[in-house]
Amino acid sequence: MNLLPNIDINGNLEDVKEVKKETNVRKKRIRKSRNRSENKVEVLGYFEECSKCNKLMERRKHKTITDKQTNKVYYYSEWDLCKSCGHLQHYEKFKVLNPDVEELNQKTEFIRNI
Repeated sequence: MNLLPNIDINGNLEDVKEVKKETNVRKKRIRKSRNRSENKVEVLGYFEECSKCNKLMERRKHKTITDKQTNKVYYYSEWDLCKSCGHLQHYEKFKVLNPDVEELNQKTEFIRNI
């Protein structure tokens, strides 16, 4: 490969390496957030301390209740998440029971036992 010096408009020599770097620059794509939970979850604040690392945990809740939650026997309306160690804490006071699903599960268990 023959590397000849580049001459700009004014007749000045340019460094060949700098020209190569400029031509090899790729456009950076703007990426969407990979954390999909940011779109579905709302942060309410910091309330409890983590039982593992003693730092404050984020209180979170669902922005909207979807079919995924309503088709389960129960779900938690709010929970705490520690951002430093990843500990997840659920509380019984935020547990929501879906009676229709619970009755359906009892009927299917009864049919299975027959």
